[in-house]
Amino acid sequence: MRQRNRLISTLAIALGAAPALGATIVQDSFNDGGVSNGADAKDVAWYGSASGVTVGIDPSAITGNTLVMSSASNNRSLHAYFPSVTLAASGDYVELAFDLKYDGPDINSGLTFGLLNSGGTQASSGYAGTISDDSGYSTAINPGGANNLGGGFVGYPGASNEGKFKVFDPGATVHAFNVRYTLNALGGLEVKLQTDVVDGGVQTKTFASPTTLVSDELWFRLSSTGNQGPIYIDNLIVATSVPEPASLSLFAFAAAPLALRRRRG
Repeated sequence: MRQRNRLISTLAIALGAAPALGATIVQDSFNDGGVSNGADAKDVAWYGSASGVTVGIDPSAITGNTLVMSSASNNRSLHAYFPSVTLAASGDYVELAFDLKYDGPDINSGLTFGLLNSGGTQASSGYAGTISDDSGYSTAINPGGANNLGGGFVGYPGASNEGKFKVFDPGATVHAFNVRYTLNALGGLEVKLQTDVVDGGVQTKTFASPTTLVSDELWFRLSSTGNQGPIYIDNLIVATSVPEPASLSLFAFAAAPLALRRRRG
């Protein structure tokens, strides 16, 4: 029994490599002053969707170096890629958190953002990879009049906007955002947006038959005429409850002696 307890303790220590709150996949505060996968630990490379998109660093827009995007054309986007995460078990989640400042003239027609499935067509240089095959769900903040229900959850492909809600004008101040994607017990995907610029501070939409449960792409999009930025993004994090492959291997290694002991017993 004492040896068995030691084995269980070893397993518990091994599991410490994959804590209940999951692992941080991306953590980019842009301290290195670049938009490539550079000196910051767990940062990513950023790409504009097409010509006319400017992606760079502003030294003082939020706190220190900050990612900035602007566009000379409408309906342009900002992309980055990270190791693929698949939600497979009930309660699995992946989430995006960041600080945002928007100094444009109006955001009436949309800023959308979220985590998507790139479909395996990622950029390695130049512009973002093929976007038409992206799938998944983003959130939209489209403030306007006092009764404007411009916010929503946008599904791809098709860009359908569902679960509309009221959004307040963020002004030229900094706001924190968090978007969490959680697989429920029925196989549906719950998308929860938390920020002080939406009605009630929290908005949630569940997609009963999700188009994908895979995420590997960060996505920010400015849309419609006159809505060309700039937007400033800082303190960006992608985290998940899904253990990394290395953690799963460690789990299997630690569990093997216990399973063998049980068979022998």
